[in-house]
Amino acid sequence: RRLMYIGYTRIAKFQTEAELDVQKTAIVKFGCHDANIYTEKTTREDERFELMLAVNALRKGDKLVIMRLSSLGYDLLEIGRILEKIEQKSAHLVILDMGGAVLDSSTKLGSSMIKALNAAVLLSAEEMRERKLEDLATTRRNYAKALS
Repeated sequence: RRLMYIGYTRIAKFQTEAELDVQKTAIVKFGCHDANIYTEKTTREDERFELMLAVNALRKGDKLVIMRLSSLGYDLLEIGRILEKIEQKSAHLVILDMGGAVLDSSTKLGSSMIKALNAAVLLSAEEMRERKLEDLATTRRNYAKALS
């Protein structure tokens, strides 16, 4: 079986179709066929059905090709969940514009960058967990004071 490039383009609902066309053109130029490009317009609250379809289409060795990292999500935890799904499928991620350079997780440098990104995701998750625990402790103290 030949390895496939699966493309994913996303814009916010307030953005123009021209911005979507720029992403699609870059992904096609990279080597992805039109038929393998999933596209959607979303807001922060929307489910990303086309992104899930794109990730589900990946097979071992395939590459998900996106324009920017922000295409995968609005925060590190959301991005981390998608990266984990790609890794579980033994597939790779290609980001066409990562600070002006192409990042391909199938290369040593790209793999290292994804690992660094995953470390940031874990740090963010730990920070959120600690904040929740602190808030819970504060709530309990305030409740105990109110009862006494």
